[in-house]
Parts: sequence; structure tokens; C-alpha cells
Amino acid sequence: MNIHDELKPFAFGMSEISKPQNFQELFIKSQPLVLDIGAGKGEFVEQMAELHPDWNFLCIELRLHRVRTIVKRAKRANLQNIRVMHGRIEHLIPHCFFRDSVAHAYMNFPDPWQKSRQSKNRTMNPLFCKRISELLKLGGIFHFATDVIDYADYAFDCLDKHPDFENYLGGYRFMPEIPEHYKTLFYKHAQASGFDSSFLKFKKVY
Repeated sequence: MNIHDELKPFAFGMSEISKPQNFQELFIKSQPLVLDIGAGKGEFVEQMAELHPDWNFLCIELRLHRVRTIVKRAKRANLQNIRVMHGRIEHLIPHCFFRDSVAHAYMNFPDPWQKSRQSKNRTMNPLFCKRISELLKLGGIFHFATDVIDYADYAFDCLDKHPDFENYLGGYRFMPEIPEHYKTLFYKHAQASGFDSSFLKFKKVY
């Protein structure tokens, strides 16, 4: 028995999809595709899927227990516009997406790897920006949030230097919050601990 069988039709593993995959085939109907990269326990995607029933949300999550939690949330709320890919971001994004297939991509509070010797482990880097640009449609938006100011600065510089992206926040590098962006548990924990969060938005213009 495949470990994802009990989670169908909400969750899939890499071995169960084509490479690349038309992810619209996993949903009941075709709608703009939105990524939640590193979806955690799913509180963000649950809220966003309720707010945007006309979008299809595809989560990417490595930890199986979190995949199960997201599926439970989707079933409980009867949200048929949520699907979950169980796997590593660095494997899924380069190999499983058609170019120009994603309307929005969200990456909320990824591990900042704050020690200097660990910074090479950060998901956000110039190559990742290139991958995100390739899968976003023209006019698509990449949303990034962190509560570590050094990581916010680094992410901004990576995106700002990429020729395909334009800062969607105009004269601001980032904002302490964005009204339409549901606040995750990480945001609330940071706020309770006295840390500000930084939200970035970049639009694909080329």
C-alpha cells in the first residue's frame, strides 16, 4: 500500500505524478494555480482557500505528519481547492512544473539558518529565484515572509537582482504586514516574542 493512498485525493508523492505534471488534473476544476511552499500545518492555506474558492492551492510539504494535518484541515472544511505534494522543494520545483503555470507562489517563514556556516542551507538563493521565475506566469506574484531581518534583506537582494522580477511594493523593500495576507502561527509567535515580520512581494514582468 502506498503511504499516500489514505490521503487521496488530497495528497500525492513524487513517484505518483508525471514530470512535469499538469497539476490542474489533480483538482476538480481548472482555476489559477497558487503554491504554498513549505506549507507547515496548513493554517495559512486553509484560510486562503476559504477566501479564494476560485483559486487552486497546491502545498509543498516535506514532513508526512504535516501533510496529514493539511489533509485533515481540507477535509474538515470541505475545501476541494487544496492539494498537497509530499516531497522536497528542491526536487519538486525544478522537475515537476511546466513553465508559466503558476499565478502566485507563497513562501512563509522558511528556516532562516541564521548561523553563518548554515546560510548555504537557505532555500532562498539566486538559483531558487530563477526556478520561481520559470514556473510563474507573466504577471505572477512571489510572496515571501520572514521574521529575521537579515533573511529579509538577503531575499530582497536576490529577487531585486533577478531580471524577471520587479518589486511590487514600490518604494518599500518590505512591509511589516500585508492586509490580504493571512497571518500564520509563525507570524503570531514572532509578534508575541517582540519580533517584527517582513513581507516581500515581487511581480514577474519578463
